[in-house]
Amino acid sequence: MKKTLTAFIMLLSVLSASADNFRPKLIVGIVVDQMRWDYLYRFYNEYGTGGFRRMLADGYTFEDC
Repeated sequence: MKKTLTAFIMLLSVLSASADNFRPKLIVGIVVDQMRWDYLYRFYNEYGTGGFRRMLADGYTFEDC
């Protein structure tokens, strides 16, 4: 009984240590209704450093969907 309890406590400590290292990935999808795709590039010079400019530079776009 004592060995079983010790093994169970060791198992719980290993599982709790590995759970702290898990970091889920965040995926954000942005859909703009009634906005043509070419507006993103037509008004590119009007955008600030964040927002649409950052999305176009660092984000992922779907070309053929």
